[in-house]
Amino acid sequence: MAVDERPWILDVDKRVARMTDEERGDLVEKVRNDFHNARDTRSEREERALDDYALYSRKRRDAIQQAEDRGGWSTLEVPLVFWIVEHELPRLGVQPPTITVTARKPAAVAYAQAKQMRLQHYLDRCGWDIPYQMIQRSKIIIGDGISKVPWDASEVTPRILHVDWFDFFFSAEATVAEKAEVYFHRTYWTRRQLAALAEDEDADGRPLWHGLEDLAAVGDRSSSDSTWARRRDISWQGPGGPAQRGAGEQIPMIEAWYASGEYVV
Repeated sequence: MAVDERPWILDVDKRVARMTDEERGDLVEKVRNDFHNARDTRSEREERALDDYALYSRKRRDAIQQAEDRGGWSTLEVPLVFWIVEHELPRLGVQPPTITVTARKPAAVAYAQAKQMRLQHYLDRCGWDIPYQMIQRSKIIIGDGISKVPWDASEVTPRILHVDWFDFFFSAEATVAEKAEVYFHRTYWTRRQLAALAEDEDADGRPLWHGLEDLAAVGDRSSSDSTWARRRDISWQGPGGPAQRGAGEQIPMIEAWYASGEYVV
């Protein structure tokens, strides 16, 4: 959801549509407060993560500069983190893992083989390699690697997606992510992307999304993400700015998953 907007954009079961204005207001207030608490209480952790990212990037720049100064050779002792990220992860990404399902009883052998073939089929088609490298890279540099596995209805297979650590939050009271009451994933969309999203329908042909055209845009992403400009600078991408030419403004959306089973966008 856009935290300051309506939380019933995605309402497959039409539950929120049956709420009163007061109930909707309470839901908006709850999710807004939970997200703000989750975001605001980890500011120090974000600073440490940015420092770690900057250190890694600076080591990379130093290695490149020394290589240039020495005619293509460098005597810099590359730290373990840099070595793993730059050399080991790409190798892992081109070696597809193999899934093995073991039957516990003789009668289950055929079922185990069928399950193994199905899981291997999903893994081969889910596009795991690049997201896997990005997840592991984040885990090594920052300390956490976040993934999401949605179902791709058009391809009839799961998809493995990398979630940027700086766009993932969990409830403020939790000491570890596994114990959180609620998780948040922030994404940014252009008007062009939202127009395509608005065409999604459920199994009964009903629109999944409502009111996308009413979402407020932020223009420059750094106005809603305090780490954005520094991250772009660290990664040599410049200060950033509005969305690419022709795409229009940027609109933040936040998905919230509650342990109670509630899912709000």
